[in-house]
Amino acid sequence: MSSSTINSENDNPFIADSDWRRYALWYLLTLLLFCALAAGINSIVDPHGRLLLVDKPGFNQVKITLQTNSRKGKSLALRQCNYDTIVIGTSRAEMSIVTDHPALSIAKPYNAAIKGASMYEMRRMAEYALRHQNLKTVLLSLDFVAFNEQLIYEEDFADSPLAERTPFASLARYLVSLLTLRESIATVKWNLQGNTVTCSDTGEHKRRIRLKAARIAFDGILRR
Repeated sequence: MSSSTINSENDNPFIADSDWRRYALWYLLTLLLFCALAAGINSIVDPHGRLLLVDKPGFNQVKITLQTNSRKGKSLALRQCNYDTIVIGTSRAEMSIVTDHPALSIAKPYNAAIKGASMYEMRRMAEYALRHQNLKTVLLSLDFVAFNEQLIYEEDFADSPLAERTPFASLARYLVSLLTLRESIATVKWNLQGNTVTCSDTGEHKRRIRLKAARIAFDGILRR
């Protein structure tokens, strides 16, 4: 083959365009395969407990990535643990109503109050609790700011089982996500280590009080 023939093949725009399309196709197929694999793993392990397709002890039953005071965390506690008394309300109830009060000494209480809850969210929390618990008492704490037209305050409501329907975009971000994939791997490792579901959390949000230096000094004077 002459050098002129080789140069003509390299300079042929149709051959270059064919190579580009082949590489782009392989890249697209690899990306789709990875997304499908990540979505499959995340949907089975389900580190946030949104789908619950598989809920197996020693594999994925313990969800370690959820914050206990979030809407997702508290709904998971209501599904996995046993209570006969719950508190529903806003953050005022979450921080002020304690479950170790003498009036609740013979009960199995849980503080299901959530920050910035609207009346709609309170109703959804009560309905979810009634589906999963045999409740005897529901302590409802009413807050003036909860009576308004805004139904949802926090973004994690749509990602929790409390939502009546899950937006497709939210579910897609959850399943096709490297962060969720890392959480899935961590969840499986934690469960394989023999960790089981614990129900020691009472749902209370205890505020940390930081005393200023002047207040500490003044308290010292009063104690003299």
